[in-house]
Amino acid sequence: MVASPSSLADLVGLVALRFDAAMRLTEATAQAGAQLGSDAVCPGVSLRELEAAGALYPGVTEDAQAVRAGLVASEKQVRGRDGAALLVRIAHDPTGRQADEHPGVVIRLTDVSAFFHHHEGVARALAEVADYKHALDRSSILSMTDREGRIVHVNDLFCQVTGYSRSELIGKNHRIVNSGYHPKAFMAQLWSTILAGDVWSGTIRNRAKDGTYHWVYTTIVPLNDNHNQPVRFLAIRNLVRAPADEATPRPPKPVRPSRWFDDAPVGVALTNAQGLVDEANAALLKLLDRPEQEVVGSQLHTYLPDDHDLTHAWMDVFAGRRESVRGEYQLKVPGQRVLWVRLTTWRLPTPPGHPSVLAHMFEDTSSLHEAAIQLRNTSQLAKLGEMAAVVAHEVKNPLAGIGGALQIISERLPEATPEREILGEIQARLHKLNELVNGLSRFARPIRVQHPMQTNLMSLIGNVASTMRRKYTTTGITCEEHGDCLVDGDLKLLEEMFTHLLDNACRVHRGGKRPVRVRLTATPTTCIINISDHGPGLSPEVRARLFDPFFTTRNQGVGLGLAQARRIALAHGGEVRVAATGPDGTSIAVELPRQRR
Repeated sequence: MVASPSSLADLVGLVALRFDAAMRLTEATAQAGAQLGSDAVCPGVSLRELEAAGALYPGVTEDAQAVRAGLVASEKQVRGRDGAALLVRIAHDPTGRQADEHPGVVIRLTDVSAFFHHHEGVARALAEVADYKHALDRSSILSMTDREGRIVHVNDLFCQVTGYSRSELIGKNHRIVNSGYHPKAFMAQLWSTILAGDVWSGTIRNRAKDGTYHWVYTTIVPLNDNHNQPVRFLAIRNLVRAPADEATPRPPKPVRPSRWFDDAPVGVALTNAQGLVDEANAALLKLLDRPEQEVVGSQLHTYLPDDHDLTHAWMDVFAGRRESVRGEYQLKVPGQRVLWVRLTTWRLPTPPGHPSVLAHMFEDTSSLHEAAIQLRNTSQLAKLGEMAAVVAHEVKNPLAGIGGALQIISERLPEATPEREILGEIQARLHKLNELVNGLSRFARPIRVQHPMQTNLMSLIGNVASTMRRKYTTTGITCEEHGDCLVDGDLKLLEEMFTHLLDNACRVHRGGKRPVRVRLTATPTTCIINISDHGPGLSPEVRARLFDPFFTTRNQGVGLGLAQARRIALAHGGEVRVAATGPDGTSIAVELPRQRR
């Protein structure tokens, strides 16, 4: 048989047969004769004859004809004469298509016994693992933790013995069942063993949810990743009797290091080298605004900005390469509070055999940051005052002259001419520039409450709201009062302050039919005015600088409105601040001293 360029003779070691359009054998590999029988596999024999002789599976002729009729391919798994698992694939013969003849089919047989043997081996291994797990679950107390010690799995027996539900345990540290019986050196040795990748075994006393104790013989097996580093730890426990010496009085525990800081006015946390919080004093819990059970056992860096250099610095202090490390950071605290602290970290001396401890001291420096901002603003105002004097002399006077000249030229031109229209646009821009110069001049001048008088804030804000409704015709404004909000103040200054605040609220408002809300509340000493919009809210960066002079998020404007409003409030002994912000809008709170009766 002469082989074509795509002859089956090229398929050394494979079982393959080629049939023409009449389903008669035209070519076969040597391996096909060995597999199916050399007597049966001969040129010209029909596929149906091979099927009848049992060389191929029943129905192979119909499958081949279906492929020739348009089916892409046909595959079927059968057993060979020697019992081997064979995959029979029937496909179009490409050589017939290339020669513009009626194409036949090519049938290939592939021995897949090894694959099925492997698959069966995997299935048996998985069944054995399932049997082992079932046996362990029925006989032992099981738990699994990640590298940081957080529980990721417990079995039913663990919940039954400890009295905790699975939801109470997942994500928690094993301190939840710590009886306090074992010294820290014991636990430190346990962790150093398993972190090194070695198996640890020993007897531990645990505490159940109801406060009772139980002893367990524990084996902890590290589970490694592809780099042979432990990523999880499987703990296998079995209940045992208490040791005979448990009733023997134990020496008193050493004084906790945190006792030295319990009453300290600054926040203090004690951690290991990785920053896992072991103890926290009351001042730190107050700063973080979190309960002790949430802070203890957590990573300290979760309350600080993401800073890998800080973590490395802690490691250097722990290893003795540095005495201490200090820096200023903004704490991550609940709500919208901005809290700055000075963080100092050093290593505490510990008795021999006890693990080293890092002490972290948190000093609240928020007031210092606020003072620095005010000092910067004062410096800016001083520079602005100097600039305003120059502007008044060098810019404002020429602006007046230019405006007057343009007015004369405009009056001399015929009406409805392009030139007169252009002059009108120039005059409008000059007018806007003149307003800007006047605003700068007003902001640069010190604010003095020269003529204080009794002012009804509800009436004053109502007048300002009416003006804003005419300016922002699609934005509603509602005002509600709780108590008589009467203050002693400068009427014009207070009107300017609320104009800036309401104008800002209406400009960012996206509430549709929901109005801008003004709520006035009187306390025995203070009038509090909350102005709430339905805008996009403030980012932490914008909130921190909202009342800074010259800070604006708009393309137009110089960012003096809110800064001026705050200056007016301060001049009246009050304050303006962001009360709340979020995706549904922002609430600005104005606090003014209530009129003395």
